[in-house]
Amino acid sequence: MQPAAARPVTKLKLPDGFSSAMIADDLGKTRHLAITPKGDIYVKLGAQKDGKTILMLTQSGDKATVKNSFGDYEGTGIFIQRWLSICFF
Repeated sequence: MQPAAARPVTKLKLPDGFSSAMIADDLGKTRHLAITPKGDIYVKLGAQKDGKTILMLTQSGDKATVKNSFGDYEGTGIFIQRWLSICFF
């Protein structure tokens, strides 16, 4: 498997004026993403990874790293309410 930076992101079909980049890799079975106005990235996994189902990433340059993980419950959604608390359903 190629490192994330070496793999092209070409399978996405985006409208004119939009672009994509792979900033994180090997997170697990990702189901949902939510991004706060501050740029924090919350990832809801479809299955536990290291006993957790929610990852919090921060981006620096063209890479994002996992800064925290929590929760061990299943669910199919992620919602950041008022940009302060996270609700899962």
